[in-house]
Amino acid sequence: MARQKKERKPQQSNRRLLSAELIDSIVTTPITFISPLTCNQAWFSWYGSMETVSAIRNEIIDSGVRLEGFTRSDLKQMEEGTLLSTVLLDRDRRAALQEVIGDKRVLELMPQASLFEKTSTIIGAGVFDNLQKKILSSSSIELLAMAQSALPQLGDVIEVGGFSHELITAGLMLRAVLDVSEGQSPLSSEWNLQYCWDMVVHLYLQMIPVDAVRRCILLDYPHLEALYPAADELDELFDQSSPVFGSYVDWGASLSFALAAQTIDQRSRRSKDPVESMLETLQSFMLATSPASRFTEFVIMNVVQDANQGWESLRDALKILNVDTDVLNASGIDLEAELLPSSLPSSADLNSSIVDRARMVRCQIQPMIEDQSYYEQAVDLRGGIAKVNAEISEIATNGKGNYDLLGNLSKKGAELSLRRDQLISDVLSTASTVMNVAKTFIDVIKPVDAPPHTIAHASTDVQPIASDSAGDPVVVSEKSDLEAELLDINTQLESDLKAAQAEIFRLSSAYSALQARLETPTGTVDHDFQDLTRRHTQGLRLNPEELLRFYNHLAADRMVVLDSAWKSSRLSENFAYPERLDEHLCKLVFDYLDQVRDGTPMGRAGKELFAGAFAARESQTVSQDQSMRAQREFTYHGESRFFEYRLRTGNGWGPVEGMRIYFDVIDGKMVIAYVGPHLDQPSTN
Repeated sequence: MARQKKERKPQQSNRRLLSAELIDSIVTTPITFISPLTCNQAWFSWYGSMETVSAIRNEIIDSGVRLEGFTRSDLKQMEEGTLLSTVLLDRDRRAALQEVIGDKRVLELMPQASLFEKTSTIIGAGVFDNLQKKILSSSSIELLAMAQSALPQLGDVIEVGGFSHELITAGLMLRAVLDVSEGQSPLSSEWNLQYCWDMVVHLYLQMIPVDAVRRCILLDYPHLEALYPAADELDELFDQSSPVFGSYVDWGASLSFALAAQTIDQRSRRSKDPVESMLETLQSFMLATSPASRFTEFVIMNVVQDANQGWESLRDALKILNVDTDVLNASGIDLEAELLPSSLPSSADLNSSIVDRARMVRCQIQPMIEDQSYYEQAVDLRGGIAKVNAEISEIATNGKGNYDLLGNLSKKGAELSLRRDQLISDVLSTASTVMNVAKTFIDVIKPVDAPPHTIAHASTDVQPIASDSAGDPVVVSEKSDLEAELLDINTQLESDLKAAQAEIFRLSSAYSALQARLETPTGTVDHDFQDLTRRHTQGLRLNPEELLRFYNHLAADRMVVLDSAWKSSRLSENFAYPERLDEHLCKLVFDYLDQVRDGTPMGRAGKELFAGAFAARESQTVSQDQSMRAQREFTYHGESRFFEYRLRTGNGWGPVEGMRIYFDVIDGKMVIAYVGPHLDQPSTN
């Protein structure tokens, strides 16, 4: 049975302890507190004397705590600083100590117990007390402005529901401590305070939820890179200065959920006063939903952007079908106009009515404008009509007089024309429905005296379509009940299989090269290529290795596939998103390579074509780590070469969800070095 020890009083009883969950959040440690060269001095500086550190060391050893991987003799042989770092800064070992001496005593021993005292020493008691008074006396809106001025990234955190006084305190105190290091500082005269400064900065950083936000802040202060043993790489899809609102929407949304959830969780576990907790929760919600909040505008503008991108598919279908201008005008459709205004009026009040309307509009029209079947049918019909016309012209030119064939072609052309007319009617009807729904949103955001939006209210009376073929023209029936029409269209679209936009892009990009490869003398066509081409054209699944073979056949004069790429692709046979890999390979081999050959820098071309999925370099951590660097070195012409350019094709990990393409342009050719699961690195990228 362990000896019962007397409870010691906290060393600094005049400073309140920080919450226990903050201790659990520590996942990294300043290098000065773990390096054998500085560890002892760092702890001596923090606790104020060697005697105090020795007393804590003896208390830990005398407690009889059992630590996995360490004997009692091991603990006795450790130096004071090494023992404290080993036990107090490791979550599992600290938990073992808590079971022996109790949670309260461990909290007293932790560096957080002296955080505010050390902060006051570093920035000055006057500055420290003034900051505390401001935090307690300011409104939530004033605190938001103060935090955003101190660290811009905190504005993102607060405006998505992450407001808390703990976060505000961390941000303002951290900025004051960082300012000390860059200006007039007691650190220059009292060198031992440098160790305290390291730990103070670290503890305040850990009070900020979500690691990605902390890393964004670190990137704004390059001299902090020496604070930790190795700085993690920030994902390319995050914006350094505005990780939520400046990042790719999927990542910004994911980060906003994490920030709000962690803040609420910390608040529920931290507060002993439920009323105080509810008040802070109300402040958090009010800041996030305020008309002035960037969160509201961020969400609304993403609704607008998605709607306009989907609208382009309907417009492109009408352009391909070459619809008469009078018909478009009669339907109120302008093929050059956006569905929704891409910028909100300055006088628009982003209140709950706009949010409600935006969600209703998205729910009603998104299924219609995301569907690509109209565009694909238009492309097929255009190709079919062009082919029939070409065959008819050929018969007329050679003068052979094959009237049976000519009659069949004329009949086929008439059928295609009828299908075209019906498709035009369907597209116009859907476009009119979409525009009517969109107008309800435009009316809500439009200032009272503002001129109407470019797209007029669509008429539900769609005019008949003139037909070049024999027979009566197809007349679009009047839709008198908008809600019934929406329901019918949604039901129909939900039952259809959604075709991928990437398939159209892929076929159009590779068409000329494919024709050149297939038009070879009989008997010389590679049968593997024939089979892959047939399956690819029919939209059948090709695994990563088969996709590499297909493009290697298709563009043998444009690309080189290394043995490492073949081998890695076989490891991802069951990759979940082959269509995404297909699109990336096609863009790399054709569009990207053409831009690079024309002189566009590889980084710029990658960002233009692939946006956040493209990365031009590895982090310094990866480049300097022998093991991780070796994973990215591949043999090219007998020599090992470090490949850094890469595409993120799958966002997960493992051979099913994760996929990276490592490549380079060498001697005017696309060299594919790796197509497989995510390689090792400090953080997901």
